[in-house]
Amino acid sequence: MHVFPPSTDPRGRAITAQSVKAHLLDTFGSAEKAEHWMSRPNPLFQGKTPRQVIQSDPSWVEAALVRIDYGVYV
Repeated sequence: MHVFPPSTDPRGRAITAQSVKAHLLDTFGSAEKAEHWMSRPNPLFQGKTPRQVIQSDPSWVEAALVRIDYGVYV
């Protein structure tokens, strides 16, 4: 069973590529570290990079960042 992340955040705001980019900086602490993560293929995204995924479905990248924030990223 696949669980799809919501297209809005807990406050009801739409998850956009721009909002995810702001979250990236909060999560990784620097643009350099965020860029490194965004440009590497990730098994969570079936081998695609987060940069590729964010264009079509930013909520998937947002969900991955939340997992990293809470230490449940595998």
